[in-house]
Amino acid sequence: MPPASLPAEILTEEIAVLEKMAVRFVSATRLSRELLAEVRTSCQAVYLGQDGELDADLHDLLRNVAAATMALPEEGLFTGGIVEADHNFRYIASVAQERAAALSMDRFMQGVSLTAARPDQTLALYNHLLADQPVTGLWLGCCGAPAHWAGRKTEFREIGEKFLNSWHEMGRPRVLTCCSSCLQMFRDHLPEVEVESVWTVLAASWQSADFAAKQPPLALTDPCTARNDTLTQTAVRTLLADLGQDLANLPMSGELTECCGYGGLMDNANPNLARKVAEHRASQTTACFLTYCIMCREQLARTARPALHILDLLFPEAARAAEEPPLGLSERRENRRALQKKILEDSYNEQAASPEPWQAINLKIASELVLILEKLRILEDDIRQVLWQSRQGGRFFEHGTRSTRMASARLGEVTFWLEYEQDGEKYLLQRCWSHRMSPAGVTK
Repeated sequence: MPPASLPAEILTEEIAVLEKMAVRFVSATRLSRELLAEVRTSCQAVYLGQDGELDADLHDLLRNVAAATMALPEEGLFTGGIVEADHNFRYIASVAQERAAALSMDRFMQGVSLTAARPDQTLALYNHLLADQPVTGLWLGCCGAPAHWAGRKTEFREIGEKFLNSWHEMGRPRVLTCCSSCLQMFRDHLPEVEVESVWTVLAASWQSADFAAKQPPLALTDPCTARNDTLTQTAVRTLLADLGQDLANLPMSGELTECCGYGGLMDNANPNLARKVAEHRASQTTACFLTYCIMCREQLARTARPALHILDLLFPEAARAAEEPPLGLSERRENRRALQKKILEDSYNEQAASPEPWQAINLKIASELVLILEKLRILEDDIRQVLWQSRQGGRFFEHGTRSTRMASARLGEVTFWLEYEQDGEKYLLQRCWSHRMSPAGVTK
């Protein structure tokens, strides 16, 4: 291309931007197998631009491109610029392909519990990572730890396989986790995945010269799955030192840290024991707790002790009060749903899936029922689906002298029963319970 069309200094500036993103730029008059082999010795992922001359022996390699990710069948290879010369929007389409390849080549951040409990802070963290690495994706999926802890080997394997399939389609990017349990699951069960704690990445790049910590000394509790992860422990303490945040003494921390009562599904299998474990942990200091595991934060908050997450310090504009109570299961699910919708629409210009018709049910739950539903693991989604099915099918019992109605429906393996009052389009739930029995001769 003549200098008049693309001055050398402009090209140098653009290449410098790529180098800041850890991208190596290699130019050649022709792209050959030999040059590709040389580049692959030092690069995990390689982009092959098809808007120049290619050796004939590369043509077979460039077949069967994955349209969504621009990944080639041979792992670590990506391509773009596959647009006909007479295409009306040739250059725009080429850039779109190149962007898809870049997004697939770099990395994505993984986390479920954090996105459910702190969606605003998740977005703040994601946007911070995007500013540093514009090709960072976000995975709103589970690592499979709950299935592993429950001994559900088949489910755990299926979750891992689903993740690996998506990971391969995206070109095997590096994975960052906000959760130490996720990090442990990847390291122990998916060793082929390059994984790193997001806290080590932040510790290496965080700039907080103008930030002055306003919190009194905090008691830092490490999650039990980080007990032997000295790299992550050190990174978190480095971040806090950079923030100027002092720490209160908490002897049982680091490699001696204690469980919050959530790990191993203790809270599901033995809730009373989980409460005792959390209360024991909470009794070990009078200082406000600080943790980098959102489930530790939520479990400690159940004891009515103040607890902060490290994101409250890193992104004070999205900080939550240390005294804030833990979120319920239904709130967490709704937060995940809303976050996914926002990211799809704002970051990817895609429309989220249309809500189910039952989600529009106007439901009010009697205050005395809220904690009971939480203990029974009954979601508002479950209740709305039962009400929707009852309304659609006209199947319910109605009390002879009161306005109370009763309805039931089997969702999956669980049958739910509701007692409620209906006022037009509004439903007031008064009682709710469930069971897993399947009486003989009874149809759904």
